Amino acid sequence: MGNFGRFTYTDLGVSDSEGLDPTLVLELHDSDFVVVNFYPTYLGSGRFYLGFQPRDYFEDPAASDAVDIGREAEAFQQWVNKSLGRSIAVADILPFIADESVEEPEDVFVEDTMERFLGLIGLPMPAELS
Repeated sequence: MGNFGRFTYTDLGVSDSEGLDPTLVLELHDSDFVVVNFYPTYLGSGRFYLGFQPRDYFEDPAASDAVDIGREAEAFQQWVNKSLGRSIAVADILPFIADESVEEPEDVFVEDTMERFLGLIGLPMPAELS
């Protein structure tokens, strides 16, 4: 049985012009996929996945909405730049976002992907998973 957990990162940076505090929420599901939610969202929906998209993992298109990977990568890049004050490229984010119809992700355990992803943006791995 894999790991499950919900990890919330707050107090990350300055509030935006509308007074919204930046927040990153990672939801780990059975060591197979992570739902990444970020607020404020800027351009995109504020959601993408690491490992698998739920629609592929559960073999059910209704399990998750389709992800516009390019748009979400661009939105997350803006979020990182504005919320964390870090400059990263969209091209650095794209390899982490789970594409549609993935049969086997790069890592057996998505925690490995999650650790590299958090390292990219300068955040620590949750203590419960270290």
